[in-house]
Amino acid sequence: MSMTGPSEKFPGQSRFDEEGVTLLNQRTPAGRAFCSANRKFKLVLQWCPDCQREQYPPAEVCGICLGPKIRFRVSTGKGQLLARSHLSHSLLPHFQHRIAEKPWLMGSIKLHSGPVVLAHLGDRTLRAQDNVYVFTYSQDKASAVLIAVSAQEQTPTLDEQRSAVSRLFLDTGVNPEKG
Repeated sequence: MSMTGPSEKFPGQSRFDEEGVTLLNQRTPAGRAFCSANRKFKLVLQWCPDCQREQYPPAEVCGICLGPKIRFRVSTGKGQLLARSHLSHSLLPHFQHRIAEKPWLMGSIKLHSGPVVLAHLGDRTLRAQDNVYVFTYSQDKASAVLIAVSAQEQTPTLDEQRSAVSRLFLDTGVNPEKG
C-alpha cells in the first residue's frame, strides 16, 4: 500500500492548499447561500418542506430525508448551551490577535428547532444548560458568524445583540480597551 504524496490529486483538491488545509475564503454553494441569506441580527436556516425540519450546517439536500427542496427561513434562534470551549489557537489573523489577549469562547448550542450549531459566545458568563438566543452577524454578504447571548426569559433586544457584537470586536475589529 503506498502513501500519497503532495503531488497526488484528490477529489476536490482545488479547495486545498499544499498542506491539505482548507482555504479559508472558499465556501460551498450551500455555505455561500447561507451567508447571503443571513442578515445582521437574525438567524436564517435551511428548512425542508418534506420532513418539516431545520438543518445546520447548510447542505445541498436535507440531511434527514435527502429531500432536494430545501429553502431558507427565519429561525427562532432559541436554544440551550450544551457546552463551551476556550479556543487558544486560530488560523485567522483576526482571531489570533484576540486570542493573544484572552481565550476565545465558543459554544455548541442545541436549537429548540433541532439542529446543533457552533457559535461565538457573546457573554462570558454563559454556562452549560443556559438558555441562549443565536443570531448572525455579517459585515458583508460573503461571511456570516453565529453569536449566542443569554436569553433567560425573553429574546434579547437589538441593542443587546449589538453590544455582544461589540464585545467580540466583530463590528470594528478593534478592541476599544486597547485603543
